[in-house]
Amino acid sequence: MKRLRILLLTNSLGGVKRHVLDLAAGLDRDRYEVVGIFPDKTADPQLDEGGGAYQRAFNALGLPFLTLELPRRPTPDMVARAIARLIPLLRELKPDVLHCHSTMGGAVGRIARLFAPAMRVVYTPHLMFYQCFKGIKRRACLMAEKALLPLCDSMIAVSASECAALRRDMGTERIRQINNGVALPPLPDDGARHAILRELGLAGALGEGLRLILCPSRFEPQKDVQALLRGVAGLNGTGPEVRVLLAGTGEERELLERLAAGPRLAGKVMFLGWREDMDRLMAAADIVVLPSRVEGCPYVALEAAAHARPLIGSDVQGVRDCIRHGETGFLVPPGDDEAMTRSLATLLDRPALRHRFGMAGRDMVARDFSLPGMLRSTSDVYETLCADAMRKDGRRR
Repeated sequence: MKRLRILLLTNSLGGVKRHVLDLAAGLDRDRYEVVGIFPDKTADPQLDEGGGAYQRAFNALGLPFLTLELPRRPTPDMVARAIARLIPLLRELKPDVLHCHSTMGGAVGRIARLFAPAMRVVYTPHLMFYQCFKGIKRRACLMAEKALLPLCDSMIAVSASECAALRRDMGTERIRQINNGVALPPLPDDGARHAILRELGLAGALGEGLRLILCPSRFEPQKDVQALLRGVAGLNGTGPEVRVLLAGTGEERELLERLAAGPRLAGKVMFLGWREDMDRLMAAADIVVLPSRVEGCPYVALEAAAHARPLIGSDVQGVRDCIRHGETGFLVPPGDDEAMTRSLATLLDRPALRHRFGMAGRDMVARDFSLPGMLRSTSDVYETLCADAMRKDGRRR
């Protein structure tokens, strides 16, 4: 049987990169020929993982790739140039499926398919751009997405709440839900925690009773890391000693540093920068917090649950899919500082509850967010689209 050629097109890092690389590594090599298309440097001045992140990964997997500069903050001329450069690549490679990831990858790929009509196009936005805005800008971006919708054969939402929101906003049932998936790591042991405590200079007598609150996030308005710091500042000081580990960087770093220097937080917040060893931090943490204002389906929440860590997150799209309130963690209304403080205090004071939530979260990941399940469902989309294309070609002949 002829292998299907799948092109994976993206320009985003973070969770999108995780998703794309999981597909590249996990799709059946006997059935699929996977080729990556992404920018040469994936330039993002806020992320230390920037230049060459995809190239290194595809080289390690032994997979081919091409470079195409896709703008992160586009102008019409930049988008037009990207489309013009993609068209000859599509004509040369003749893919069976072009799978576009993120808003810009989706826009460029779908418009370019007008010049390569034989291929099938799949679009996974990983959080629609319009959902980050309000007012006129939101409406304009939504109109653009609706206009481009007919140019893809399948749109994939990565969580139930994202799928429901997209079906409502786009006015169509065509959108398919395929949850993000992660592999279950071994259960953490005390050795992992002690290693992180030593690395951070927190070992010894202090480390014995210390509680670690981890927030793995970019420092930008959408992620609302400030909400966590305000919640910690509201703790009454009678509970266990805490350290807040902020693993990330971004445009709001200076603002967060000023908040962390306040009288109720001084000495309690540690800025760890961008980390490639998030699994070690997850294994060491007592609580993981995700205070985002909107998400698609955050990998950090799934990874925390897979590590049997209790979660606190905002009750918003994407996050609420990864946390079962009162079962695997707590959901709090976005911006509700008192609710954040209460949830933190409850988990900090109750180790048995943390353990129960953590194990329930791990079971949830195994059941609803497995990596094999994500790969299998995505493969089903490719197979169905290609089979339909072959039937149509047969009828035309």
